[in-house]
Amino acid sequence: MPRLKITTGKQSGKTVDVAKATIIGRAETAQLQIADNAASREHCKVFEQAGAWAVADLNSRNGILVNGVKTTRKNLANGDKIVIGETTIVFETTSAPAAAAPAATAKSASSAKQDKEAAFAAARAGAAAAGGRPAPAAASARGASADAGLKVSDHVLQFNKVDAKTAGVLDIDPAQSAGMQTALIWIGCLAFLGGVVWLVVQMMG
Repeated sequence: MPRLKITTGKQSGKTVDVAKATIIGRAETAQLQIADNAASREHCKVFEQAGAWAVADLNSRNGILVNGVKTTRKNLANGDKIVIGETTIVFETTSAPAAAAPAATAKSASSAKQDKEAAFAAARAGAAAAGGRPAPAAASARGASADAGLKVSDHVLQFNKVDAKTAGVLDIDPAQSAGMQTALIWIGCLAFLGGVVWLVVQMMG
């Protein structure tokens, strides 16, 4: 927790913890009351804004110096000295600047986004290699784990194949028979056709 420590002046050694906005001045209502004739009743205010601590002059009669420079408002760092008349007040803090947190968060979000895009590209590349074309984005995202267990078979299914050992002559497909079986089938067909022709000729004669 930051604190204000008086190092010079009538109240040297006095320390006040700063948990919220703190008024410095001669008034009894000031959170850090100083006995200095050059100080106004409410001389300045130390406060936190957007993760940083600052000091601002409250339209005082003699103004303030921060590290020897007159100013109306100044962000404070550890060890900065606020001077009011003969009183020096040191701002002390050991906490890391809160402004660094958003940058770290933005960096983490950017890294997560890059990792997600890399995984998406890898899934598309794998789908293109397996199927010859990229898979739709939604399908790649939903089926990435399921695709890992699939296997592609190069066997061609044949339908209506007839076993030549058990089938009759008319059941056998010549395209699926061996050479000798095909020749016998054609000879049988020609003999049958010849017999039909002979019968017709006999009946006509």
